[in-house]
Amino acid sequence: MARLRKQVSESESQPSGNGSGASRRQFLKTLGASAALFVSPLDVLANLAPVVGVDNPLDHYPDRNWESVYLDQYKYDRTFTWICAPNDTHMCRLRAFVRNGVMVRA
Repeated sequence: MARLRKQVSESESQPSGNGSGASRRQFLKTLGASAALFVSPLDVLANLAPVVGVDNPLDHYPDRNWESVYLDQYKYDRTFTWICAPNDTHMCRLRAFVRNGVMVRA
């Protein structure tokens, strides 16, 4: 175990094969520090558009057609009740909703 630790510590202290004498760890530390200088959160926030103040957001909503689509999915032509009796074990009374001759939900 001690020989393994010695080999690991020797391999970390030896320079990499790139000929510059810098270890990989030192290179990554330098790269991370320089990247932090170039990418700052303040620079990212400066590019955001300012918020426009709106008194009533529902009056200024650009497209409200989705509301009719959402409400139309629950419209039905007629309704009826029926009994579900799986394997004649019990009786569940259900209410079915029909649209265009097709039962859409129960």
